[in-house]
Amino acid sequence: EAMEIINSLPDINNPEVCITKSIILIKNEKAKEAIQILKENLLLNQDNPDLYYSIGYAYQMQEKYTQAIKYYKRSIQLDMSNEIALYELSFCLEITNQLESAVPFYKQFIDTGPYAENAWYNLGTIYHQLNQNKNAIEAFEFAIAIKQDFASAYFNLANVFIAEDEYQKAIENFDECLEHEPPTAEIYCKIGECYEQIKNYELAFDYFKKALKIDKNKEDALIGIGSILYEKDKMNEAIFYITKATEINPNNHFYWHILANAEYKLGNEMFCIEAFEKATQLNPNDKFVWKDYAFIYYDQKEFQTAFAIISQALKFLPDEAELYYLAFVFNLKSGNIKESLNILENALILNPEKKEMLFDYFDSIEEQKAILHILDKLL
Repeated sequence: EAMEIINSLPDINNPEVCITKSIILIKNEKAKEAIQILKENLLLNQDNPDLYYSIGYAYQMQEKYTQAIKYYKRSIQLDMSNEIALYELSFCLEITNQLESAVPFYKQFIDTGPYAENAWYNLGTIYHQLNQNKNAIEAFEFAIAIKQDFASAYFNLANVFIAEDEYQKAIENFDECLEHEPPTAEIYCKIGECYEQIKNYELAFDYFKKALKIDKNKEDALIGIGSILYEKDKMNEAIFYITKATEINPNNHFYWHILANAEYKLGNEMFCIEAFEKATQLNPNDKFVWKDYAFIYYDQKEFQTAFAIISQALKFLPDEAELYYLAFVFNLKSGNIKESLNILENALILNPEKKEMLFDYFDSIEEQKAILHILDKLL
């Protein structure tokens, strides 16, 4: 129906009409046809950045990332402020392991026009993706010095400071961002997360609440409030918010993990186990989920079940020495001495320094002497 409408328009050579038609074709999995009509229109509108972007996007949909990069770069050359083109270019460069090639691409704009704030901004974004955060900070600060109301630069500079664990500086830059653009649920969540990291839970809670006023389904805000209530040992309230987050995004294993811990603290073992099972299915490579799952049985002295869970974890994480040490502890406490010694050997091979953790699980002098004797024999 959309295609019928677009084809009925009188000016089919209008770039916006052409771009809309290309979007419809891509939705119908006809990216090749979309590219053809876009290129034909490009002959008539050679300086239109949106056409170049649309061709890049069509190539990207075909997973032809090298061709997409070429057209995204041309789009950015014509319109440095196109943040969507920057994002898609970064994605294609990253997936083709060419991200570093973007640095000279943006530096050439700076060499010819050092006061091009968007070039500095884009360079900062690339540096941040490359984990070159010192360079990223410098680039964003140049962008802000040139354009003092550059909200996006403040926002991204704040994110770099978060990556550097400098949460107070991040908050200051988010506040600057709010001076120059309307508040969003996203930015309120970011500020809330920063306050949560510096353990100012009251202000964190306030900002998460502000985020929910803008977007009642903002999952970051829901999980943020849930986490704070968890820290305050208000489990019933915490579970309400965390559960809502799992309903909005049922594929986030962290949400299920914290929900499992909250249910356990309330004594809801059945719901706790269901949540742990969900978390391990969604991300079997998170050792902290497996550990917490095993410890609900360890605390009840169900050592064989705790061992079974850690054994399952080792199928996904065979190089995690800490899990082998726990498997040794759980299996030894189950009475399986010979098998336990084999497990301990593996742990010592992987990381002998972690052996000290064993003494956290054997309290009596006799038990600790026995562990020392075993270690002496194996080392």
